[in-house]
Amino acid sequence: MITVIHGDDLPSSRTFYLDRKNKCKEPNEFSGEKITITDLLQLSYGGSLFSLEKTVFIENLLSNKKSSSAKEVIGYIKDNHKGFNFFLWESGELSKATLSQLPGVVSNLFKIPQNLFLFLDNIIPNSKKNIIYFHKALDGTNQELILFMLIRQFRLMLAILSKSTIDEIKRLAFWQKDKIKKQARLFGEEALIKSIKRLHRIDYEQKSGQTGLNLVQTIDIFLLSI
Repeated sequence: MITVIHGDDLPSSRTFYLDRKNKCKEPNEFSGEKITITDLLQLSYGGSLFSLEKTVFIENLLSNKKSSSAKEVIGYIKDNHKGFNFFLWESGELSKATLSQLPGVVSNLFKIPQNLFLFLDNIIPNSKKNIIYFHKALDGTNQELILFMLIRQFRLMLAILSKSTIDEIKRLAFWQKDKIKKQARLFGEEALIKSIKRLHRIDYEQKSGQTGLNLVQTIDIFLLSI
């Protein structure tokens, strides 16, 4: 059996993936960048005598298209999936064409609500609309997810403005990079650095209970101050 866990709602997809892994008695974990066909062959002929079906967890294999080793592993999974229980986690949404290559695949897609993207795309300095878009995003969206994506958006803006090469930037389409670059220029590098530090502090204070304000109130104050 092949189960693919993917989508842009990373916290939710990650929670689902880790939950499945924690419930497994003998999980076999691999990175999509490092796994080789030899790993699966050894697993096929080794392991516990009492476990006929091997459960394998692999991260970011299907999106690792340039690796010849990854292609070999994907080919092996296609031909030998009946002897394994594969859980493949991807840090983004896969196309239907990619999923259709896997026989009998079970797709678990975790998508971010459109209101959240609308909020993130429209954050600009000194705008009261930031609050309006934020509260629209709260409708049907987890508050912690909004904070996670808010931190991610500012990290992307800073990375593009400072020409840093991080994996998240590499996965973006040209039009997405161009859009984020225009947004980042409205803030400037110094303001972005300060904002990221403040957001991380908000995250820490919320998790450690060091603030008397709830998360929505704290984000409101942050948005009013940028």
